[in-house]
Amino acid sequence: MGGPRFIQIRASAGSGKTFALTRRFLELLRASRPFMPPSACGAEDPDGFAWPEIMAVTFTNKAATEMKERVVAALKGRALGLDSPTAQAWSPELAALFLERILRHYHLLNIRTIDSLLSRLVQMFALDLGLPPDFEAVFDDEELFGPLYDALLAAARDPSRPEAALLERSMDSLLHLERVNGFWLQERLRDRLKDVFTHVLRSPCKPLSDATELSALLADYHADFTRVAAEVDAALAADDIKLLANFRKYLDHCLLSKPEDEPKDSVYAAKESIVACLPKACQGLAMAEHEQVYARFREQAEAYRTMWTALTGAGRLAPFLDLAQLLLGRLADQERELGLVL
Repeated sequence: MGGPRFIQIRASAGSGKTFALTRRFLELLRASRPFMPPSACGAEDPDGFAWPEIMAVTFTNKAATEMKERVVAALKGRALGLDSPTAQAWSPELAALFLERILRHYHLLNIRTIDSLLSRLVQMFALDLGLPPDFEAVFDDEELFGPLYDALLAAARDPSRPEAALLERSMDSLLHLERVNGFWLQERLRDRLKDVFTHVLRSPCKPLSDATELSALLADYHADFTRVAAEVDAALAADDIKLLANFRKYLDHCLLSKPEDEPKDSVYAAKESIVACLPKACQGLAMAEHEQVYARFREQAEAYRTMWTALTGAGRLAPFLDLAQLLLGRLADQERELGLVL
């Protein structure tokens, strides 16, 4: 048909977008052929198009249902000779004809959500994607995680299987690293693995879970932190500048710390100026180079605390990440077996 192929409607909520879309759908419906079957393989027919080839896509099921109801109500009203603001150009006879066709083949009324459209496209190419043609789309990870977890527990009964070793490491992490209270860990273990599985499923990159690499990375950040702490100590000592007693204790703690030690929280890691870390008798001795080295120390202390939290947390989650990767590798087979697609 003639006219623009794309019409953009920009309006705020409640201003009549659904009304305008319904009217546009009915305009296209009136220009279609009620008896012509849909053209195959997307080929354009020079004589027009069939009404099932008209498609409206909405965001929600509620909006799709409402728009279908409005289309049917408008045609019904015109078929009964009533006025309809969205179908004024329709004759009662034509409206009755289309209404009968739509009600007889209601499943062909293409007013759907984005999700249902994507699901329909996947169904059309199911065999090419290695899926059963009658697959069912699921939106809850639990529907696939549950069977995967049950199979994991069954496999772990054999101590020679990798599942057994990974489950043991996961329980050790809960007991010894996180110090989870309680004797019964099964529910906590399952919940933690489900959370990690969901994250890995949606994450575009593979998280780092190797304990040796995590330890090495933490050691590198710790080395940078202690190096800058030593620079602060050396710069002040070189000019015979004394430190406040609490800053001295904090700096000594930093210099003697180990990577596995939790960083000590201190106000002296976040002062705006090194002057606030010095006794009054020495505050006038602070120079620009002292401020610069203290600024680096302050930044490094914040970065190290952040990375310590992240990397030690990753260490606790490492066995769960390995388990999640194992389950993820079996997800495709589980989907084919159950006829489900996440």
